Amino acid sequence: MSQQWPKLELHCGSVTTGLGIAYMLLEVVPAIKVEYTIVGQQIYWLLLIVLSLYFELKSVFPRPYLYSCFTQNLSIQNAQLLKVNQQLRQTLHVQTMTEQRLAASNQILQRLAITDGLTQIYNRHFFDQQLHAAWQRLGQDGCPISMILFDVDYFKQYNDYYGHQAGDVCLQQIAQVARTSLPRPVDFVARYGGEEFAVVLPNMSQQSAIATAKRIQQALQKLAIPHRRSNVGAIVSISLGIASMVPTIDTSCKTLVTLADQALYEAKRQGRDRHIANSTVLI
Repeated sequence: MSQQWPKLELHCGSVTTGLGIAYMLLEVVPAIKVEYTIVGQQIYWLLLIVLSLYFELKSVFPRPYLYSCFTQNLSIQNAQLLKVNQQLRQTLHVQTMTEQRLAASNQILQRLAITDGLTQIYNRHFFDQQLHAAWQRLGQDGCPISMILFDVDYFKQYNDYYGHQAGDVCLQQIAQVARTSLPRPVDFVARYGGEEFAVVLPNMSQQSAIATAKRIQQALQKLAIPHRRSNVGAIVSISLGIASMVPTIDTSCKTLVTLADQALYEAKRQGRDRHIANSTVLI
């Protein structure tokens, strides 16, 4: 003869607690079937379900029996882990993309900070910084530095006749001509101001600087930009001043700029469309 006991559900904080309750029930009930179900990513709670209680005669069951079945729902746990991993991967991807965009934005900002907006060559700020740095470096090595300062002949008249948009295009063309005429990667051209440009030639003698100035002039002549209001020819021309120095402790890079500016002034005084090297060669 047997008796069907009602279902009993117990919420326990640990497996040990659940087993303890089961053993206490065995003091009254000889045989208990217990099933544990652990649900969740972490085992932080335990649901102890006593599915059924069967009363049997002690003559048939002389010893109490405890059937425990621990079931950990691995499929649910794995699904949760996969979801968390997917979220982490998405978060990492977003973070990586954000860092890449930030790095790209910083590069763009850095480039804009040293680039002239119109001509897309280096600006005056970059020129000042790099000239000073080259001056310090070459002074320690005892090497020369040369500079070419040039501007566009009768550029105001060009703007008045062709318009400011055409004047902007003219400056852009001249800037690219100067940039592509430089012989070495270390050389650079910058917009010094208005229609005036500066070329810095580290570790270059005055003779080589003169050859570079001629190369820029010839390239611009081949471009042959019309200029009907020029007093020196039918195309756009430039005047160039050249200076060279070996930096010393007692001198400044401003001296080099002054010498190049003096040579440029002399080129204009002599009729423009020419290059002049400063006779004060401090080498």
